[in-house]
Amino acid sequence: EVYDPDRDKKLGSTTNTYFTYTGISPVQKRAVWVRTCVTSGCSSWSEEMFGWTRPNDPINCSGFATGSSIIRWSWGTNNNPPEVGYYAEDVNNPADNNGGGTSTTWDQTGLQCDKDYSARVRAVGPHEVPGENTYSNWASCGTVTTSACPKPNLVHGAAPSMSPRVAAVGESVSFSETVQNSSGVSITAPFTDRVRIKRNGVTQHTASRSLARLSGNTSSAGALTPSWTVPACPFIGTWTAEFSLDDGSAVDESVETDNTYSFGLGVTDNSTTTEIFAFRNRPPTSPTSPNPADGAISLDPAGLALGWSGGDDPDQCNNERYDVYFGTGANPPLAAANISAKSYATGALSCGTTYSWKVVAKDKQGNSTTGPLWGVGLRWTQRASVTIRKTYPATGSLSKNECCGDT
Repeated sequence: EVYDPDRDKKLGSTTNTYFTYTGISPVQKRAVWVRTCVTSGCSSWSEEMFGWTRPNDPINCSGFATGSSIIRWSWGTNNNPPEVGYYAEDVNNPADNNGGGTSTTWDQTGLQCDKDYSARVRAVGPHEVPGENTYSNWASCGTVTTSACPKPNLVHGAAPSMSPRVAAVGESVSFSETVQNSSGVSITAPFTDRVRIKRNGVTQHTASRSLARLSGNTSSAGALTPSWTVPACPFIGTWTAEFSLDDGSAVDESVETDNTYSFGLGVTDNSTTTEIFAFRNRPPTSPTSPNPADGAISLDPAGLALGWSGGDDPDQCNNERYDVYFGTGANPPLAAANISAKSYATGALSCGTTYSWKVVAKDKQGNSTTGPLWGVGLRWTQRASVTIRKTYPATGSLSKNECCGDT
């Protein structure tokens, strides 16, 4: 016979040498007395025997990575009383465990990045005498992968620069920029910082510099070589500058989309610009060396063949055009527009008249340069009446006015 003295209750009888006490909550202590009974009677009650019920198995155990080196595991109590503890451990490395305690979470730290980890947990009863039924069964928490390993991240520390910011044809342009590693992870593999100057998408010039390494959260400023000489007539087409960090992707980065910094190359008529870089569009040179020379006297009323030098496009676009102004006075009228030759035929002129003329040189970019005002005159020669006498019977006379002639 089995008797519970704490509850003053006979639990039952059995012919076995053990008795199953049911209906008890988890982690409960129960004491019993036992005696042997036969037909003739029963023995005295035994000394008190006691035992603990086992804690319930933890439920709903799972985990998630909170970084590249930490996994947080958590589970449910499954109606265990508050004093029950929980022991969680790494399945493959039991030495890595939470050490027990009543918390239902465990932050497993010091892990490797981008690696799988499995854990399990069991409940631990607060027994006075450790022994059988102290622990529940193990509950699996599954497998969790830590976050990806941190990687370096190259960014442009500031907008790349081109110097000078405004340059004309034939001038040299240098490049520089600051490369920054915004991650705490150092770069130990060599990489290249490169700029490509493109016209209509086709590379016209390349400059670069090589970096052997770059520590985390540091930057490196430097020049990219070689420099670039502005080519002839750079105003045709669309020009861009593309600065590329880690050109060729030698470094495994956390982000690759911010590696290229591009901007267009502008055009300005001045020596300054609000853009990162602009080509300087220079006006044509001044027309010079007039023919006939300034102040010359012409003897031919049939017309003049005017000519000049200069008026060239220093940007070498070979698109110069000329407006010729010819007439009298300080502001001669336009006589010919947009001619390509450095010459102009005036047509018939009036004797005894001083003419003025000038040339305006223009390019297709809208710049122009006006040359000086030049002058040329036509000489008037008045011949006196001449009488010619002959010994012949007939006589005659000739009176002639000659313009610009000598006979």
